[in-house]
Amino acid sequence: MTRTHYLIISGIIFTLLLSSGCVAHDENTQLNFTFFDVGQGDACLLQVDGKTMLVDAGPYEAGPEITTWLNERNISYLDVVVATHPHSDHIGGMPAVLRQEKTGVFIDSGDTHTTPSYEQLLKTIERYQIPYRVVHEGDTIDLDPSVRIDVLNPENLDSDDLNDNSIVLEITSGNRRFLLMGDAGISVEERLIQEGIDLKADLLKVGHHGSRHSSGRRFIEAVSPEIAIISLAADNDYGYPQKDPIRYLTEAGSRIYRTDQVGTITVTADQKNLTVSTE
Repeated sequence: MTRTHYLIISGIIFTLLLSSGCVAHDENTQLNFTFFDVGQGDACLLQVDGKTMLVDAGPYEAGPEITTWLNERNISYLDVVVATHPHSDHIGGMPAVLRQEKTGVFIDSGDTHTTPSYEQLLKTIERYQIPYRVVHEGDTIDLDPSVRIDVLNPENLDSDDLNDNSIVLEITSGNRRFLLMGDAGISVEERLIQEGIDLKADLLKVGHHGSRHSSGRRFIEAVSPEIAIISLAADNDYGYPQKDPIRYLTEAGSRIYRTDQVGTITVTADQKNLTVSTE
C-alpha cells in the first residue's frame, strides 16, 4: 500500500467515525463539574479542554455569586448555556450571568412561563443578541470533540408540567457517563427506561432536588450511579430531600453529596479517576 492510499483510507475511516458520533478519545481528557451551592435551586458548570457549559443558574440571588466565581477563575466566555426549564430556581440567576459573560449559544426546550424571571431572561438574550436554540429528545449539543452531549428529554411539549419538560442531558466521555436530570419526574424516568436507553452512569445530578416525585426505584437501579449530587437549600420549605430517593440511592451504593451539607461540589473525572471535592 502506498503512502497516498494509506492517507486516503485513514481519511475515510476518520470521516466515518465522525459521522457515527464516535471519535478517538484521549485518555487524558479531564472533565470538571462544579455544582454550585445556590440554595434552593440548580446550577452546574462543565469544563472540558477549555470549553464551558453552564446548566441552569439558580435563583436570582445566585447570579452575582456565579459571576464572581467565574471571574475569579478568569472565565469570561461560556460556550453553551442551558436552561433546563423556566422555573425561577433554575433561571433566576441567569440574566446576571449572561450580562457579564460572553455566551456562544443559549439553549432551552422552548417551554415558556409567565413570570418576571422568565421575561427578564428573554429580554437579556435579546439585548445581548445571544444565539438561541431549542432542543428536544434526540438532539445533541456541540461543546468539544472529546465529549458527546445527548438530549434525552423533553420528548415533546404536550405536558403542562414544566418539571417534566426539563431538558435531561447525558454526557459521555470515553467510558464515563454523566446524567443531569433537571427537575424531570418519575414519568420521564419511566419513559427513558421503556425506551431501552442504557442509563448506567458514573454521576447522577438527582432530579428535582431529591423530591419523592423523582428518582424512582427502577430508575435509580438502572442508573446505579457511583456519585449522586443533590442541589438544595438547608431546611427548605419542601422537606427535600425526601426519604425514598435517599433510600434508593443508598441501596444502589451511591455516594451522596448535598449542597446544603457541603456547599459547592466539584467532580473531576478522567478515564481512570473520579474524585469529589467540596467547600
